[in-house]
Amino acid sequence: MPSAMRRAPAWLLLPALLLAFTPAPSRASTGTLLRKSAIAAGLIGAAFALDGAVKRDGIDEGPAEVVEEPGEVVGAGQFVFGGTALLGAAGLITGNAEALHTAKDLAVALTATSAAVWALKYTTHRERPDGSNHYSFPSGHTAVAFAAASVIDKRYGGVAGWGAYTAAALAGEARIADNHHYLSDVVAGAILGTVIGHLVAHAP
Repeated sequence: MPSAMRRAPAWLLLPALLLAFTPAPSRASTGTLLRKSAIAAGLIGAAFALDGAVKRDGIDEGPAEVVEEPGEVVGAGQFVFGGTALLGAAGLITGNAEALHTAKDLAVALTATSAAVWALKYTTHRERPDGSNHYSFPSGHTAVAFAAASVIDKRYGGVAGWGAYTAAALAGEARIADNHHYLSDVVAGAILGTVIGHLVAHAP
């Protein structure tokens, strides 16, 4: 395989992640989502085949740095869980029912996604590309980011939904670029989070 292919920078995956895992229309029915997810699940096999082709850039500069830094923040547990808690608190204090309902959906989706992620991590016991541990599959950061994006998309749609999915895609890219996950880990996390988020969320 050509060296250029082996060193394909992870940030080039952003458009593919967005197109593959953003449901259309934003308020698609559960049945439509499941059909799309079943098709998308087939991409996991392809992602495994491409794991060796998509690698970290090696140097945090240029376009890689621009997309990696926000991604590292968006996928962090402190951001998604902390943001959910703040949104819920704001809803309670201000009496904003919409914010409170969104926070509840986010809390359920994030908790369910985290539980599913760790069940799979313990079951698959896949070693990370950096060799740090055996909890690589699937990517938890990517999964919770896409779960949150799915909730936001289902409740608000439009620009809010696309913005949330863009942020989630950045989280997935950052995990590959930082050498914490393989492409297949990220693809599986994106599918898992998207499905759970849409199943849990209630459209207003």
